[in-house]
Amino acid sequence: RTERHNAKLKVFQAFCAKFEEAAKQFTTGLEREFAQNFANSFLDSWNQALSDAKSAPVPTYSTVAASPPAANNSLTRQHQHHQQQTPPHRQGQPTACAPPRVDLRVFILLDAEAPARTHKDYAIRAHISRKLGVDPHKIPRVFQVRSGWAVLTADITTRDLLVQRQAEWANDLGAAAIETSKE
Repeated sequence: RTERHNAKLKVFQAFCAKFEEAAKQFTTGLEREFAQNFANSFLDSWNQALSDAKSAPVPTYSTVAASPPAANNSLTRQHQHHQQQTPPHRQGQPTACAPPRVDLRVFILLDAEAPARTHKDYAIRAHISRKLGVDPHKIPRVFQVRSGWAVLTADITTRDLLVQRQAEWANDLGAAAIETSKE
């Protein structure tokens, strides 16, 4: 089983290197958008292959929240429909409060000239998950922000692991600092 996983990982790393090289030629417009979508779907299929998943993962709240608004329209309509069916609240009864929302992002702060600013989101995601040996599904999304990159993790444990073990992956990206939200 380990040998099979290592073989898959070796092939995955080779493809990622070539993807990175090929993606550099598409820098603007529809070509860049298509290249990113293609790379993300490729990574999703490899995530399933590496984790030997039998079915597609169930989207988490963070992946739905991080996806473009157009993708959320049907989910929003379903949620609104569900909300309309809830029974009315009666006075004098305690209301069920939702637990406070936890920010699962980890911010990679980069200097203006840092080479990691030109990397693709899938390359950052693959690098972190490879260095820490974390299932890529635990890092569902990475996106550029003004200060560098924001890494959206699937849970608090993964977020804390990225921060605790930053010495293993952050220096490779030239990170000036690694932070979580200061709420």
